[in-house]
Amino acid sequence: MKNPVKFKTAINLALQRALKKDKDILLMGLGVGDPKNIFETTTGLQEKFGKKRVFDVPCSENALTGICVGYGLKKKAILTHQRFDFMLLSFDQIINNAAKIHFMYGGNLQSNITIRAIVGKGWGQGPTHSQNFQAMLGSVPGLKVYFPFNSNDIFNILYHSIFDPNPVIIIEHRWLYELESKIKFQKKIKSVEKVSSGNKGTIVCIGNTVLDAYILKKIFSQKKIKFDIIKILSINPLKVDMIAKSVKKTKNLILLEPTHKSMSVSSEILARVHTSGVLFRSKIISNEEMSVPTSFYLSDKVYPQIKKTVKIICNFLSINSKFDTSKYSHKLHDIPNKNFRGPF
Repeated sequence: MKNPVKFKTAINLALQRALKKDKDILLMGLGVGDPKNIFETTTGLQEKFGKKRVFDVPCSENALTGICVGYGLKKKAILTHQRFDFMLLSFDQIINNAAKIHFMYGGNLQSNITIRAIVGKGWGQGPTHSQNFQAMLGSVPGLKVYFPFNSNDIFNILYHSIFDPNPVIIIEHRWLYELESKIKFQKKIKSVEKVSSGNKGTIVCIGNTVLDAYILKKIFSQKKIKFDIIKILSINPLKVDMIAKSVKKTKNLILLEPTHKSMSVSSEILARVHTSGVLFRSKIISNEEMSVPTSFYLSDKVYPQIKKTVKIICNFLSINSKFDTSKYSHKLHDIPNKNFRGPF
């Protein structure tokens, strides 16, 4: 498409394309058919493809995931969990059934299920509405796990995942829904992408932390300091060859982790790059090792803010210059920018 589209619109376009191509695909989830249409990602789909293919469901995550796993044995199912936290209730079906059927039946059975797992942060969502279990799911053999950043990422990842015979989890961050970018159909999914070049260090980012990486690029450009910035799109399978090649050049690796440092995707990347034989220094910048408080004031201590992140990087790389971060720092620390109005 020539004109940029919002992240949430790209989701809708990918779903439309898939539903049109295969008339046996079912799309379901809590809120799929309600007036808000899962943050406007499923708007108009029920009217276009009918209530028998696109429909709302009750609050019974484990049972509904099991239904989709079963349906996916012969056809294709798309399930949306509006809260990643509530998807915990369906882990039995995801891990013990969807991810293992292929192995348990000698490759003769597979469950073609695509799960949209929506995560967010800030706005007082607290400890049970802002969790991201990307590393946990990424450690499960038989599951593919993706975390797209822009409209082009989500359009291609979602569309191709629907036609992938393997079970796929796609993590969507609510802070990204209003971002606009152009989309172009790709023949296959990208696992990793280099989005900027430099020699001072390698910055690896995932999902919503790509926003931080682009802001850091602008801030450090004040002193003409440039980094290699590498965007991770696939958590499982996880590919680190591009990162290892970059770190061999820059000798410094900075990982922007969207969750906690312990047992994280970033720590796994770090371990794999180390075992590749490359010698380098490293720093993981992440949330504090605690559950996110509901309190606006307390949450400020959990999430790494841009001003603090710049300071950490400067100390790590022994950069003595001062940088103006005022343009990217605002009192409402738990939203991506001053204009953000949702979704929750």
